[in-house]
Amino acid sequence: MSTGATIFSTSPTIDTALSGNRRAGTVVLVAAAASAVVLAVPGGFRIFDGVATLYGASRWVLLALMAAGGLMLRRGGPAATGVAATTGLFAAGQLSATGIWAVKHWRPFSGMVGTGYDMLPLLMSLAAVLAVAGASAGVFCLTAMRRNGVWAVQTTRIQRWVTFSAGAVVVVGLPVAMLGGLSPITMLGTFTLLFGLPWGAALAATGWLRRDAAIAAGALVTVSALTAVGWSIGHSTEWRSVFLHFLAVAVVAALATALRLRRPIQAL
Repeated sequence: MSTGATIFSTSPTIDTALSGNRRAGTVVLVAAAASAVVLAVPGGFRIFDGVATLYGASRWVLLALMAAGGLMLRRGGPAATGVAATTGLFAAGQLSATGIWAVKHWRPFSGMVGTGYDMLPLLMSLAAVLAVAGASAGVFCLTAMRRNGVWAVQTTRIQRWVTFSAGAVVVVGLPVAMLGGLSPITMLGTFTLLFGLPWGAALAATGWLRRDAAIAAGALVTVSALTAVGWSIGHSTEWRSVFLHFLAVAVVAALATALRLRRPIQAL
């Protein structure tokens, strides 16, 4: 009797969580579809052509990750929520940051290479759509993470401090290292927005998230850092000058992932 009562009392909670996950997955998939249109319009899917579009191939990788996260939230069970929501949040956040950056960068990019010069208002509006779509998807993914207990610490204070410190170094140090100093301040802001902040935040989160989500976050930083190599950042910098910086982030993220692959220990 008590077992049946317990199951009956918890079922509505489980159903509510699953319903919320499906709703979040729908929003993420819609955002991914809108983002695909934004990325495809300038270059007609010529994602490896450096003068065809402001967006590089790495943005399409993020789009695929966001769509995968949305699909897992829609179709997966509670066990998949941590990986799905973390994946969606990570990818959506970077796409939103890309949109924010692109709103102001389309004009100078068009002036340099001629791409999209006759439709700048459209391209800038689409960049704003990318920013809003990514932000909306990110909010729903973050809500799903909280709803499903993904923010469940399974590490010691020392591990949390180490991952937080590593993330802070990436947020602050990576943009400075890429630029070779603190100026020009506009490029420092660009590097922070596109790389330092999303990678550093995800790296820091590996010490605070539930084990499955933490592994996903670390692996995603590794993949993102490696796929970003080759993108000229809208002709603002040469990728060979930042190759070692991206590689260093990928190595650190891989190490953070490896640490969380170990069995969970009692948090202190």
